[in-house]
Amino acid sequence: MKLGFLGKATVLYAIGNICLRAASFLLIPIYAHFLSVEDYGLLMTLLLSIQFMLVVMNCGTEHSVVRFAKHYEENGQLNCLMGTTFVVSLISSLIVFCVCLTLLIPFFRLVLHHQDVYLLIVFTLSSALFQSWCDLLAGYYRSQHQPIKYTVVGICTALMLTLLSFVFLYILEMGVKGALLARFITLGWIFSIIAWQIYSKTGFRISFKLVPKLLHFGVPLTISSFGLFAITGVSIYFLSFLTGLESVAVFSLGQKLAAVLLMVLVLPFQMSFQPFVFSQLDSPDIKKQMSRLLSYLAWSVMAGSYCVLFGARLLLPLIAPPEYADAYLVTLLMMPGMAFLGIFYYGETLLKTIQKSYIIGLIVIVSAVFSIIANFILVNYFSWYGALLASNATLFILGGSLFMIGLKEYPLPIEWPRLGIGAVLFVGVLVMNLLLLKSNLYLYCTAQLIVATVILFVAFRSSLLDEREKQFTRQTLSRLVVLLKRTPREESGEISRPEFSDENREPVKTY
Repeated sequence: MKLGFLGKATVLYAIGNICLRAASFLLIPIYAHFLSVEDYGLLMTLLLSIQFMLVVMNCGTEHSVVRFAKHYEENGQLNCLMGTTFVVSLISSLIVFCVCLTLLIPFFRLVLHHQDVYLLIVFTLSSALFQSWCDLLAGYYRSQHQPIKYTVVGICTALMLTLLSFVFLYILEMGVKGALLARFITLGWIFSIIAWQIYSKTGFRISFKLVPKLLHFGVPLTISSFGLFAITGVSIYFLSFLTGLESVAVFSLGQKLAAVLLMVLVLPFQMSFQPFVFSQLDSPDIKKQMSRLLSYLAWSVMAGSYCVLFGARLLLPLIAPPEYADAYLVTLLMMPGMAFLGIFYYGETLLKTIQKSYIIGLIVIVSAVFSIIANFILVNYFSWYGALLASNATLFILGGSLFMIGLKEYPLPIEWPRLGIGAVLFVGVLVMNLLLLKSNLYLYCTAQLIVATVILFVAFRSSLLDEREKQFTRQTLSRLVVLLKRTPREESGEISRPEFSDENREPVKTY
């Protein structure tokens, strides 16, 4: 597997990940316009709870499938891996059901500001159950390097969820319960289809001897994922408890807009980068390739932040009522945290490579404890400004620590100059958007175009890109321009455009 394939896989995973999570973005105008601000905050709190639930329900099985599928497939035991991981997830899910419907009911009553929460929690648990199983089976597609199937699943899920949510909220006026019911039906239907497709091919067999190995690898990652969601999501619970559901609504909307960077760039990179590394560990130049990919990630995060902030400034007035205007500032101030999440996933891959996942779990737990303490103190005094400060500080500690430890355990020849300039440009993008926060739209767009021009000039005129990278970028832009200039008749083949060679630019005859 070469870097070119990794790039294509990353794009396909990005499309699938965008579609899979695009429903959460496409549903923003539906939720914001057909729910009150308080109900929107209630729904966001429940959706955050789903993330915590499915981490424990999954119990690291998705990561286990990605890590060990190649080994068990070569030994003819892929059916054992797929069957045993499903059973482990099922048992974990039953435990989560019991705990949430008994011990955690007082907690849910407190943060949801409702006394009768049983039906809401049942819908929430059911949605989390099917989502965890869908994630497990998506791990199979990743392990088999089948990003197209992953993309198809994402598109179908997004379309179905958006349609059902519109029906239940706008036509049937079912409110928050309707939104949860739409998720339950969609994820249950999608799981049924892909489960039949995958298990009919791999088979299904349970091996109790495999359970300790799965738990040894998966439990630390479960702790890591749970702690990571605690870092990024505990602010919602503190905001709900200390300031009310209205603050949750504004903060959650800004958080969702900021998470677009995570959705379209960081997570797709992680989903393609880890299988790429795990399948190329015996390659002599794998470390050089990993170092180059880190530089690409840094520059992509800078460019992605620019696009997300530009799009959020234009779209926010269209997708949400004026009551959510402060959500753009939340998006802007959350960008540093999103960038350090990319650093976290890179360091996580380094430690997974040498199978030291327990280090990941330990660092995440320490960071999660720090996040809880920081949110409790800062949210109480500064509302969602305190939540932003606590989240960014925690992600800085988490990503930086894991990256440095990963480099110590698995050294790489890092391209520090390229990373440094990428970081400076990233900060410049944030500062520019902060200075233009109160400007009119015309001035904002003009300044952003100037910033984009400066960034492209620095990239092409400096030594940051080697000649091969510059040539690849020029070829990509040239192909895009040619594609945009082609007429419908040329697309259909009625008119053939003469081709030109790169050497003498003379027409080349085609037959």
